[in-house]
Amino acid sequence: MTDTVITLKEPRLGAEEKLYLSAYMSTLSDSKAYKLVRPDLKSHPSSNPFSRSDAVKYHKKKRVVLKAEAIGLSEDRVLELLLQEATRLGNGSSPTARVQALTLLGKHLGLFEEKKREEEGVVFNIVNYSSPLEVKEDSTKELEDSTKELEDSTKELESLPPELKIENYE
Repeated sequence: MTDTVITLKEPRLGAEEKLYLSAYMSTLSDSKAYKLVRPDLKSHPSSNPFSRSDAVKYHKKKRVVLKAEAIGLSEDRVLELLLQEATRLGNGSSPTARVQALTLLGKHLGLFEEKKREEEGVVFNIVNYSSPLEVKEDSTKELEDSTKELEDSTKELESLPPELKIENYE
């Protein structure tokens, strides 16, 4: 029995698709690249035919990998940069960027368990980013007291004559 090797050729691109890929690689944005290639069209970016094309997807992925290799970007380097961002303090630091970096690091390390809940064919991915909530007895009693006060004040409002109008109740 002889082994047969099938070599697949790269998908061919049209002139517009090549222009789109060049624009994408300079902006790294599908919508911006689409607007550069077809500025006269006023369609929604989600209807971008280039981003759905298999040939464009193939070449886009290939070029992004080549660009990452050219600048020395690897998984380890990305993790290192995320760690730097997560621990940066002082001038030039951003709390939002820190939280985002920590979230991405946590997901990568598998620190958050993902829970799935299915309802009528729809899958919900629920990620627990925090430790379980601890409820103290004092806070439970305070919540019950405030709920009772709210119910009492609502009953008072319901017992007022209907011709009496309350405009600003606090």
